[in-house]
Amino acid sequence: MKKIIGIFYALVISLFIVGCNEKIEVNSISLNETSDINLVMGDEERESIQLVATIDPANIETGINWSTTNYKVARVDKDGLVRAVGEGSAFIIATTDNNKSASVKVNVTSIKSTSVEIDLDPVTSMPIGSKMQLSANVLPLRSVYDSLVWSSSNSEIMSVDQHGVVSAKAIGEAIITVKVIVGETTLTDTTRITVTEIPVDTIEIVFEDAFYDEDNEYYLLSMNNSYQLDFIINPEDATDKGLTWESDNETVVTVDENGKLHALSEGMATISVQTKYGKTDEIRVFVEEVELTHIELHTDSNIYETYKRKIALVFNNGESTPSNSEGIVWSIENSEELDGVVSIDQDGNLSIGVLPEPNVYTIKVVATYNAGEENEVKGEKNITINPITVNFENENVNTVEGKTLDLEVTINPTTYLNEDQVITFTSSDGSIATVDENGVLTALTEGEVTITASINILVDGEVITTREASISVVIDAAIPVTSISLEETELTIKEEETVELIYSIDPENATHKEVTFESSDDSIATVDEDGVVTAHSVGTVTITVKSVRYDDVSDSVTINVERVIKPLAVELDKEQVSLLNGETIQLIATLIKEEGEQGDITYPELIWTSSNNSSVKVDENGLLTAVGIGTATITVQTSNGKIATCEVTVNAVKNITSLSLSKTESNLSIDETDFIIVNIFPSDA
Repeated sequence: MKKIIGIFYALVISLFIVGCNEKIEVNSISLNETSDINLVMGDEERESIQLVATIDPANIETGINWSTTNYKVARVDKDGLVRAVGEGSAFIIATTDNNKSASVKVNVTSIKSTSVEIDLDPVTSMPIGSKMQLSANVLPLRSVYDSLVWSSSNSEIMSVDQHGVVSAKAIGEAIITVKVIVGETTLTDTTRITVTEIPVDTIEIVFEDAFYDEDNEYYLLSMNNSYQLDFIINPEDATDKGLTWESDNETVVTVDENGKLHALSEGMATISVQTKYGKTDEIRVFVEEVELTHIELHTDSNIYETYKRKIALVFNNGESTPSNSEGIVWSIENSEELDGVVSIDQDGNLSIGVLPEPNVYTIKVVATYNAGEENEVKGEKNITINPITVNFENENVNTVEGKTLDLEVTINPTTYLNEDQVITFTSSDGSIATVDENGVLTALTEGEVTITASINILVDGEVITTREASISVVIDAAIPVTSISLEETELTIKEEETVELIYSIDPENATHKEVTFESSDDSIATVDEDGVVTAHSVGTVTITVKSVRYDDVSDSVTINVERVIKPLAVELDKEQVSLLNGETIQLIATLIKEEGEQGDITYPELIWTSSNNSSVKVDENGLLTAVGIGTATITVQTSNGKIATCEVTVNAVKNITSLSLSKTESNLSIDETDFIIVNIFPSDA
C-alpha cells in the first residue's frame, strides 16, 4: 500500500515539475491547396477560395496567422478566406505561434469591361433646382475597370458629382458623359438633359382686410380707403412668380403692380390677377360711401415746453375711413394763459413755446368736422404741458473741508440734454467751495455756500429763459490725523513672497485718512497703494506709510528679504514601468539643488499627474495604481516648473484557459517511475 501511495506522489510531483517547464509545439503545418490557385475578378464563382490549414500534431492548440505577400493582388482574412482584388500574383502564408508556416501561390486575372451605358432615356428633362441619380451599367456584369468618371458639358446649367448625382442649376441644356477607363481603352456614353422652369399651376387671391358679402359675392370697400391683396401660388417653388394686376373699372377702384387697392368712388369693379403662365383668379369688390361719425386725436397726453407734435386723427374708431374727411378745423381751448406760447396749424401740427412760469398747464386740442352744421363731429384731447426742470437729488448737503463730493442733478425730461444743452454749475463763494462743470464740489474751508445748477431753454437756437435749482452746502472743520502706527516694526519674508501691512490711524474719527506707501529700495521690495509688499531680491528695505494731508505723520517697518532656494531639477527613481492590471507601485522623486547651495529647498511641494487616468492613476505621494489596459505618462512637477516623467504600460492579467497531458494512460510496475507532461494554455499565462 505504501508503494502505491509513493508512486502516486511521484507521479503528481513529476506532473507538476514537467508541466511547468516543458511545452509541446507544432512540428509542421500544411494547406488544403498545394498547386497554384487561379482566381478571376469579375467571375463570382472564381473570385475567392477558402484555404484550410492542418497542423501536426493535430491535438495542439495554436494560433494561425494568415498573410499575403501582395495585398493589392489578393487578400486573406483571419479564417483563411482568400479574395482577388487586382491582377498579378501573390503568396498566401499561414504561420503558427512557433513560426511554422505553409504557403500557396495565387494568380489573379480579370474579365475586362467592354461597354458602358447610362441607365436613362437618351433625351430627358428635369425642373430647375431638382436632383436626379444617374446609373452607369458597365458590361459584362462584375467586369473589371480602372476608373469611372462623370462630367457635364455645362456645369453652370447642370452639375454632376462622381456618384452620378445630377443637380439642375439654371434653365438650359447640358450633356452628361460617363467614361470608363479599362487599361488604355476608354468606354463612353452620353445623355442630353434639359433643365426646365417650374410653372405656376394655380393662383388664388387672398383678401382678409375687407368684409365679404356672400349673398352678393363681393367684398365691401369704403371710399377713400386703401387695401392690400395677397395671393397663394402653387407650387411654392415656381420659377417665375411675376403677376399682372388689373381693375375693370378704374374710376371706382385702382390696383397697382403690388396688388394694393385704392377705393375712389362708389360702384362695382372686378380685380383680376394673371401669372406669366396664363393662370388667373379674380374677385369682385363694391365701394360704398362712409359717413364720418367719430374723431379721435392720437398724441402724447404729457409733453414739455418747447416741444412740437403732429397730432394724428383716427376716424370711426378705426373701422373705416369716411368718404370725405376734408375740412377738419383745428383749435385750442383753455389757452388764455398761454397766448402766444401754444399754437396749432390746420394740418394738426402742435407747437409749444417757453412757458411763462415753470408751472404745469393743461390745454384742450379740438378737431371739428362740419363746424356749425347739423352733422358736426368733434374730437378732443386734453394735453398736459410740463416745464423743463432742474433738480438736485438732495435738498441740503453736509461735508468736511478738504473733501470732494459729486452733486447729483436730474433734468426733466432727460432727453432735453444734448451737446448744445449742458448744465452750468456755480458757487456763491469760491473761497469756501468750488464746483466744476461736472458738478464735483471741492470743500476748501469751514463755512456755508450755495451751489446753483442751471440750464438754458432754447427755441430755434435762441436762449429764451433759464431753469435752475440751488442747494445749500455746510462745510465742517476737519479732524486732523495725529499718528499712524504699523502693526509690525520688522518682518522677514522670502523672495517672491508678498505680505500686507496692517496699520491704524489715530484718532479713529479723523477726517482725512488717506495714506501713501513708499519703499526705500524697489529692487529689493516694492509696495502698492494698499500696502501689499512684494519681495524681489535678498536684502533689507524700509517701507514707510505717510498721511497724504499731514506730511509730518508717518511710520515705517524694516523688511528683511531672504533667499529662495529653488530646485534645479527633479528626478524619478524609474523612467519606465510595466504593470499588470490592478497592481500598484511607488515612484520616488528626488529634488536636485545647485552644487554648493546651502540650506533646504524653500518650496519642496510636488504635483503628480497622469496623462491617462483610465489606465494609470497617481496620488499626491506618487503611488501608481494600474486601473485599465493601456499606457500613460506620469509627470511630477516642482513649484518652479521643473518636471520628470515615467512611462507606464499596463498589461492584462492572462489566466490559464486549459490543461492537457502528454499521456492519457501509463502502466507502471512497482518501483518504476514515469513522466507525464502537463501543457498549460496559453503558454504565457
